[in-house]
Amino acid sequence: MRDTSGQDITIEPQARNKKRFTIWGVLIIAITVIGFGIVKVNELLSADQSVSVNELRTARVIRGDLIQDINTQGQVVSANSPTLYAPHEGVAELLVKAGETVEAGQLLVKIDSPELTNQLAQEEARLDELKMEVERQQIENNTRLLDAKQTIEQSEVNLNLQRKNMSRAQLSISQALISKQSFEVIESEMQKEELAFKHAKQAYDLLESSLAFELKTKKRQLERQQFVVDDLHRQLEQLSLRSPLEGIVGLVNIRDRDHVAMNAPLITVVDLSHFEVKVAIAESYADSLSPGLEAVINVNNRDYKGTVTAISPEVNNGEVVGLLSFNDGTPEGLRQNQRVNAQIFIQTKKDVLKVRRGQFVESGGSRIAYVVNGDQALKTSIRLGAKSLREVEVLQGLEENQEIVISNLESFNRKPTIQIIN
Repeated sequence: MRDTSGQDITIEPQARNKKRFTIWGVLIIAITVIGFGIVKVNELLSADQSVSVNELRTARVIRGDLIQDINTQGQVVSANSPTLYAPHEGVAELLVKAGETVEAGQLLVKIDSPELTNQLAQEEARLDELKMEVERQQIENNTRLLDAKQTIEQSEVNLNLQRKNMSRAQLSISQALISKQSFEVIESEMQKEELAFKHAKQAYDLLESSLAFELKTKKRQLERQQFVVDDLHRQLEQLSLRSPLEGIVGLVNIRDRDHVAMNAPLITVVDLSHFEVKVAIAESYADSLSPGLEAVINVNNRDYKGTVTAISPEVNNGEVVGLLSFNDGTPEGLRQNQRVNAQIFIQTKKDVLKVRRGQFVESGGSRIAYVVNGDQALKTSIRLGAKSLREVEVLQGLEENQEIVISNLESFNRKPTIQIIN
């Protein structure tokens, strides 16, 4: 047997059956396409508005911890930068320049005040006059007291003499050597001397008190005048303004030999060893801020831990001013008025529903969201809670794993249903 060609049978192709299957396949595909088109048309007709998927940003609702924080910009300021003011008007002599390094106690500005100098000279002359008046009063007191003391001593001598006369008179009257009338005269003289001695002593005491009071008055005037002179010396000493700390001269508000008014700002000294960060925070966060909150300060692309040390009690231009301090000391290379970024942590909420923050928060008034359901977005009433820079807390209206539109909702016009098209 050479091959199998003798056993082969030629079969004609069944063209009619193949054509039948092709027609049925085309019909099934057409019906499917038409049905899908009808569904799409119905969805489009049932939707209030359509939007391209490329115009939307969506995010999924998840559960986790929410860190409420604020991001803001600030500037580096010296924690200690006192400004020196003119204590009295006069001509200022400037002894340093802006940017110059100074030591604590170094003389910076001298003010020449002819008015204060002349007043000091007048008050010192008045002080010398009062000193002489006090000395004169002391001499006068001693003289008058000496005279009064001599009067007492003279009265005492006269009284002793009269007492002796009285003693002799008593002896004589007992022996009938003198008359009663003579005895009464001697007795009256003794009483007069007793009264004179008594009055002399009383006069001395009164004079001593009076002179002591006058001397005390003069001394009080002298002390008062001494206070005036000392105060003028202090004011003149203050005309030499010295640096209260070691640092650098920051702002100089005058030129050399300028005439300055009292309380005019002259010069500012900046302490370079201790810096703080002054930040401006939106008024809406003011009630959530308080000293002691933690913060992160970004300086030259490096993060440093910080703490809120003060919050301004007043609002200016819709903002409140806060001060942040560095926890681990001042970083190197900081400069006055350098711009930095800061993040302030208000609070941390554990295990809450949250979603990524987007423009839907503002455009929806924090009350509505659009939940993605297939090719449609359905309007849903919601209630949001705490907000951070990246996330917001969901209190009501959404469930975990739901996907919502987080882009701007203004174009939706608050329609109940939005069709999402490719």
